[in-house]
This record gives sequence, structure tokens and C-alpha cells, in this order.
Amino acid sequence: MLAVPWIFTILTLFLCAEARIICPDPTGFKDGEVKPRLGEYYEGSNTSYSCFEGYTLRGSPTRTCQPNGKWSGETPICDNGSDYCPNPGTPPGCHRNGERFGIDDKVTYQCDTGLFMFGSAERVCQENHEWTGTEPACYYKNTYDTPEEAVRGFVASIDTLLRVEESDAPPIKKQLGRKIVLKKGGKLHIYIILDASESVGEEDFEKSKKCALNFMEKISSYEVEPKWGIVSFATKTKKIVDIVDETIDMGKAYSQLKDFDYTKHDLQYGTNIKGALDSVYKDMSFLKARNRKEFEEARNVILLITDGKSNMGGIPQLVVRKIRSLIGITHPGHDKEEFLDIYVFGVGKDIDEDEINLIASKKDREKHVFKLKDPEKLAETFEQMIIVDDSVGLCGLYREEDNMKVTQEKYPWRVSIESTHPDVTQITKCEGAIVSNRHVLTSAHCFVLNQNLTDVKVIINRTQEKKVEFLFSHPDYNIYGKNESQKIKEFYDFDIAIIQLKEDIIYKKETRPICIPCTEQASGALRLDKKTTTCKQHRDILLPDRTNVDASFLSKAEKKNVKIKLGTLKEQCYEDALKAPIYKDVPGIDWPDVVTDRFLCTGGTDPVTDDVTCKGDSGGSLFLEKKRRMFQVGVISWGNKNHCVGGRRQPTEDDSRDYHINLFEVQDFLKRKLGNDLQFIN
Repeated sequence: MLAVPWIFTILTLFLCAEARIICPDPTGFKDGEVKPRLGEYYEGSNTSYSCFEGYTLRGSPTRTCQPNGKWSGETPICDNGSDYCPNPGTPPGCHRNGERFGIDDKVTYQCDTGLFMFGSAERVCQENHEWTGTEPACYYKNTYDTPEEAVRGFVASIDTLLRVEESDAPPIKKQLGRKIVLKKGGKLHIYIILDASESVGEEDFEKSKKCALNFMEKISSYEVEPKWGIVSFATKTKKIVDIVDETIDMGKAYSQLKDFDYTKHDLQYGTNIKGALDSVYKDMSFLKARNRKEFEEARNVILLITDGKSNMGGIPQLVVRKIRSLIGITHPGHDKEEFLDIYVFGVGKDIDEDEINLIASKKDREKHVFKLKDPEKLAETFEQMIIVDDSVGLCGLYREEDNMKVTQEKYPWRVSIESTHPDVTQITKCEGAIVSNRHVLTSAHCFVLNQNLTDVKVIINRTQEKKVEFLFSHPDYNIYGKNESQKIKEFYDFDIAIIQLKEDIIYKKETRPICIPCTEQASGALRLDKKTTTCKQHRDILLPDRTNVDASFLSKAEKKNVKIKLGTLKEQCYEDALKAPIYKDVPGIDWPDVVTDRFLCTGGTDPVTDDVTCKGDSGGSLFLEKKRRMFQVGVISWGNKNHCVGGRRQPTEDDSRDYHINLFEVQDFLKRKLGNDLQFIN
């Protein structure tokens, strides 16, 4: 009789062990050390990561195995910054082949036995320093996205992509990252595909339908008028909303989906995903034949919600290839990738993970495939999505079409500043950048001490003069601070100022803010989650640990190109500061006496010849492009040579340098003065 409890005890222990949540093995981490090294990592296990000498850690230094079988944080990566593309890393549970990260070099990934992959099995280094596809993730079968994770991933991908760039045509020049190609009145085609097979059932189909309706409401919060195509499928496909019908607007599409009856799929037992995608392909083909120009300008979004795997009709990804070919996508990373986003939501335990991963789009730092545990979690995801706050204003929008008539629309944050003083006969002319509807960012040296605000003019869009309410120079700025102690006549550390206007700037095509790093606005523009992204992540993306970073500034409204000198090139750039006339003959000083770590340095001829600033460019923005948005990383302060004598720009010399205040180094000042208008992150 005593043996029976022992049997139950052993059986209970076995079943509990089987039920424990396991996270993928993180010990594939390269060029560093992960602690502790265990046979298996269960829910609650903590790991820490460090890099070998010469490598810098990117990603999360510590991670925790979560209840859904995923590691918290981001994939830790050790990178020495020596390659053209950043080290793409090795996610947990994964093996990577490929250690060369030059242009056109490939890396491939394979999951450990028993795990499936979401993301790209192969990635290629591109000329824009970015990898094709998206970082892979390897999961166990019982691993699911939480609704919170799915909302973050989905909304981060669609949020700023679906906002309007008010242009007459999409940009034709090749750009880094995403392009905003939408405009008012349409040019956005959205296809929704709902699984109505027998395994779904009427109750769960209604939940999926409600999710689609929530998605439509979410889209309506953007400045777009999309065309809608909605189908449901089982053995056969039923058209709910016909995208080729030009009389259907958002209201009609919403009503037709809301009124659709699941019983129209009675006695259909198959799951024919290929048939549903074929229906979308045929509609796309018709639209292209009817109006090729509009089709080629349109963004196409496909949202598929399914609870199982295909059991008839053929292989779905074959139709995906046809759709990509129809749009003009010839290879991963092709420019036309911007015009197609396929999102797949798999629901339940019967999902074929490999199948839905092959259907979904793969784009850098974006997620297009999601796996939810049950229809209730799916419903929770879309209910949360609809209440996500996306009212934060757009920043960094610009236009660079060569045939533009209004140049201010190209760089709509640019303003001109003029200041006078009774003791100074000459007008001081500077530049500035709109950063909120009441604030302009510029240089402190554009103004004299105790500047009379009535003597300051802020000119927006070349003709609109705005009055100044307050002028805030950085409290540590003191241009004469080293005059007595070191005979340094001018010292430009903390050379930054914020102008607060008396009245709001009305945003329109010609007047819009540039993105400021470490704000929620910039997170949205970078396709990052606004609530969880850190300032360090912004810095890693905008000023990565490389030798130099492409950037630009404006001189008389014309864009000039430079490379921000980082890494090994930075110190020489700093040393050349002493060649400025005001420092040349000062005895006993070294470059750290005039250039601090708060400066970014540009100019010179290594690795290419940079443009250099002219008198009057001070206070303007040093900016760069990511995801088809412009981000200001510096404020133009001073240069060591004058190359603009007699109104003509002279050739740049090897030691011609410009110095700019790094916005990442003055975050406290920006937060204090702009915190009521911009949402800063830590």
C-alpha cells in the first residue's frame, strides 16, 4: 500500500518537469561570455553578457527567461565596429554561418533541434550599412507572443509608415530605411484575409472579425484614405469587400465586414490559404492593369489571420512570390520592398510556424509575424492596439524631389535668425531648426549677453517673422570663460540655445519640426516602441560605433554632405581645432582645452572630401536620415577655417574642420526647456 503514493509522487514530479517553461539556449553568444552556462534555462533564469577586449556590447547586458519562453530585452551582440555592416548577432537557440560583414556578404541561420524560426534565415549586407530581412528568433512550440508584445511589434511597424507625406509623388532617390510614399486621397491598398475554416468556428470567427474592425479603426486615425479588400476563406474564398469597386469607402467597407455572416462558409472543411492569397493577387493584377501609375505608387498591406495550416490548394508562399513579382520586388532589400507589408497572425497550437513565417514580410527592426495562444489573446491584442496613443506629432518629414518649386518644403524645419545689439553695428545672421510648435534650436553665440529680445527676428518660411518670448542659452555656456586663465579668447563649449516664440508655429508642408533624439517622437519615426525604447538605443542607431557616419547640414537652404568623424578619425579631427586663427598663437594649450566631448567633428578629406560651413550657417542643424526621416544630432557651432571668402565657397582642405554641439550630450538642458512640448525618454 505504501508504494502507491511513491508512484504518484514520481509521476507528479515528471509531469511538472515536463510542463516547465524553457527558453532557447543563449550560449551561442559570440566574442564574449554569457553567465551562467547551464544545460537548460527555465522561467526566471537570469543571464548576463560581457564582451572580450576590443568589442563593444550592443543590446541587453542582462536577460531573464519569461513565462512565455522568450528572453527579455534585446539580443546581446559584441561588435568591434570594423566591418561595413554591424555584427548581426546570434539570437538564442540559433547557429549562424558567416563571419564577414562586407557589402553583399551573407549570413545564414539555423535553429537548434526542436525549435522553429520566425524571421530571416538569410541576411545580406547592403550598401546602406543595413542587413536585408529581419533578425531571426528561435522558439519552442509552446512559445507565444503576449498581447503586449504583439501590440508593440505591430504598431511600431505600421505607426509612422501609414502617416501622410504630402507630396505630389513618392521620392525617387534611393534612401536609407523606409520611405513614406502615402498621400491624402489614397495610394494605400489594404487587404484583410480571415480564416473561416471549420476549425475556427463561428464564435472565434466573430472574434477575428472584431479584430479586423479594430484594425480598420486604427487605420482611420492616420491621414490616409485607403482602398479596402477583405476576404474570408475555408475551402473556397468569399469576397466580403471588393477593392476594385471604386464606390466603396471606409464606412462601406466597415459595414460590409461587420454584416458578413460566417454561415456563408457552411460545409467547407478545408484551410486554403493559397486560394485566399490568389484572390488578393488577382485583385492586384486588375488594379495594375486599370491604372498602372496609381498601382506603382500605392503601398500594399496584407493582414492574414489564421488558426491552422494549409491542407489544400497548394503552397501559399508561391503566391507571395507572384505578388512580390507583380509589385516589382526582385530580391530581398529591393527598393520596392517598401511597397509591400504582409502581416500574419497565427492563433492556437495547430499553427504551422514555418508556413506563416515564409508568408510574412521581413524588414530590419520590424516584426510581421505573430503567434497568439488563443482567440482571446488575439482579441486582447487588437483591443489594446486601438487605444495605443499615436497622437504625437510627426517630425523629420522632408521632400527632396529635384523638380520642387518650393525649396522650403525640402527641409521644413529650417529657420533664419537675425539679431542686433546697440553696441554692435552689424546684424548677426544665424540658422535654427524648428523642434516644436513653440521652440527653435540654435547656437548661443548668435546672441550677446543680456540680449534684448525685441532685437531678435526669427524668420520662418523666408517671410513669416515670429516674435521671441524667451531666449534660453545653456547655463554653462561662457564664451569668455577661459580668456583670463588661458588667454583663450573664445571657448564654445555648451554653445546651444533655445528660442521660445510668443505664438505657435502652424505646421504645414513648409513648416514642420525635425526629430530630436531621445524623444517619443523620434522613437516613432525610427519604428521603435515609444514607451520602452531608451536614449542609448537612439544613440546606437543614429551615431553607431563606426569610424564615420553620413550626415548633412544646410547652407543657404542647400544641403551639404559630411561625415561625422568617430572612432580613430575623431582625435585628428579634434586636434585640427588648434589651427583656427584664434587658437594658433595661444601658448601652452592643447586641443582638449578648446574641444570637449560635447562636440561632433566634421570636415577634411578623409575618407572623402566633406563640405564645410560658411559664416551664417551657425545654429543650423547637423542631421542625418534614418527610416526616411531626418534626425538632428548636432547644432553647428564653429569652424577652424573660413572657406567662404568673397561669397564663393573655397575647396575643403585636409585640416578644414567644423564643430557641432552633440545633442546627446546636452539632454538635461533639452529636457528642462522642451519637456512640456516633447516627450523625452531616458
